[in-house]
Amino acid sequence: MLQNHKKRHEVLISGLGGQGVVTIARLLIESAMEEYPHAFFFPSYGTEQRGGWVQCSAVLAENLEDSQPRLHPDAAIIFSSGGLAEIKQRLGHGGKLFVESSVWSFSDKEGYKSAKDASLRGIY
Repeated sequence: MLQNHKKRHEVLISGLGGQGVVTIARLLIESAMEEYPHAFFFPSYGTEQRGGWVQCSAVLAENLEDSQPRLHPDAAIIFSSGGLAEIKQRLGHGGKLFVESSVWSFSDKEGYKSAKDASLRGIY
């Protein structure tokens, strides 16, 4: 078992259908199950049949009572700019924001400024 690791982690993954949102969440929890026996993912889909909005919470917890998704995840991985404002509000102070820059349009300066908020640690 790892020394000094947190008892609970939550990662919110957001994007469009076909970008691997659910696959990443599933791989994340499967790879962590040895350290975190209560690892779950909770997908949420838009109403479109294909290419619609997808969001998935991956929760890694040592205890069953800590395994439900919460309002403020520790980190977010974003593949599409569609829900940045909402996701940014949900991340707690110091939350980690990972952005897929090849599908991100930074031509909107306000959107780019919003993504680079000082209270979040971002990787773009």
